[in-house]
Amino acid sequence: MSDSNSKQYSDYSKVSPGKITDKEDILLAVVEPYNWESGAFSKQAFQKKNLIARKQSVARQCYSSPRRLKFFVFNFLLRKTGRVEIGVQRFNSRSLRDLFASDGSKQFVIADAPLSVNGKIDFAHAHFGFSDEIIAGGPNAQTAAVMNLRDFLENHGTLKRSRSQFPPAPFLYVRPSEFRLMRHRFRIWANGEGKKFINAESARKAEAASGQNSPAT
Repeated sequence: MSDSNSKQYSDYSKVSPGKITDKEDILLAVVEPYNWESGAFSKQAFQKKNLIARKQSVARQCYSSPRRLKFFVFNFLLRKTGRVEIGVQRFNSRSLRDLFASDGSKQFVIADAPLSVNGKIDFAHAHFGFSDEIIAGGPNAQTAAVMNLRDFLENHGTLKRSRSQFPPAPFLYVRPSEFRLMRHRFRIWANGEGKKFINAESARKAEAASGQNSPAT
């Protein structure tokens, strides 16, 4: 866990490979027209409601790979017809954390947030969003933060195809982070926390779907 209040991320703590360090690079999937239009991030790319809830999804490069991005991210985003994969934007976590408002307050926080997808755990999944100060600052502070985020992404990192954001094989699979992830996977399956997390996520999604499908009273 990192950057945000512990209650929000308590469900992730036992399956997360660890908090996001300032040295990590972060990946943002870019899909047209989902969050990209006419060669730039669209107006709907960074919605305030998602940033207030700290639910803007990204991936941790060190625990991801082209195959994992496809399975956990692009397969989901491309379910709707008409969507096209543009690429992946890469940026450093510390650089995001170092975005400041005019009064000197930090604008964004980022935290680990493992996700269960089709019986598998996406250990690379993370969330970012507004800091407490920006949330408390109201619409004007939030608009300024979004504008700063757009400028940051435009000037930081390069939009590339997903495979280009990783070392080529076999170097991709001998990264230190791959060995850390291998040990972590073994540990949470041995102690049962991986299965508990998947079952809990499945139950939560089923409950949410049931609520959406229930007749209005």
